[in-house]
Amino acid sequence: MIPQTTTQTNKNEVTITLKEITDLISVEHSKAMKKVEKLSEEPSFGRLAKMATPTYNPNGSFNREIQTYQLNKKQAIAVGAKLNNSLLMTVIDRLEELEGEKRAYQLPKSFAEALKLAGEIEEQNEKLQALNNEMRPKALFADSVAQSHTSILVGQFAKAISSDTFSIGQNRLFAWLRENDYLMKGGNSHNQPKQRYIDNKYFEVVERTINNADGSTRITITTKITGKGQVALAEKIINSFTHQEVA
Repeated sequence: MIPQTTTQTNKNEVTITLKEITDLISVEHSKAMKKVEKLSEEPSFGRLAKMATPTYNPNGSFNREIQTYQLNKKQAIAVGAKLNNSLLMTVIDRLEELEGEKRAYQLPKSFAEALKLAGEIEEQNEKLQALNNEMRPKALFADSVAQSHTSILVGQFAKAISSDTFSIGQNRLFAWLRENDYLMKGGNSHNQPKQRYIDNKYFEVVERTINNADGSTRITITTKITGKGQVALAEKIINSFTHQEVA
């Protein structure tokens, strides 16, 4: 099958398919296609190149060809960060590997070309190192939170995701969780997580028995967000309020 493209790519530019990225970071390709199409609505993302790529069975035999996107380096890094930020460095490592392979087939033909190539390599290394320094703390934080067995209160989570550019309080966060169907509204179950999100291990509820002064007892139920829930919800919450402010 002849690849179907919407634009021509620079022959000297390193490219990678979305299919290879999703295989690297264990993300479902069909869902990734939709996210990339959403990203492409931003003019700064650049035009997309669509192509056919082969897929294979677990035993290595050919399965079928599917439609995917061919991404340049800038697009690949943006997509990797969007799909799975904690594994972004895996994508960057692969891009560096592809760049090395490409350079091996493009040896300089003169001293001037060699100097130019050395300068380009140094510039790219500096950019990648800067990106690595910027993203690694975020990736390590996401990994540590996802693997954490400690759940936190909604108010604590609100503080954790607040920054210089985004701020949210406990009450506002509770309202967002109710409006987006994560927590129940009204009655004795107010602000308690819906069962499917407890089953998905996004939330947990902690029950405590309180002894009153008159000898009676009462039960309090506290909603807490697990490490898995923190990772899954943080970006959604920030993006939700950011888009509202822009609109």
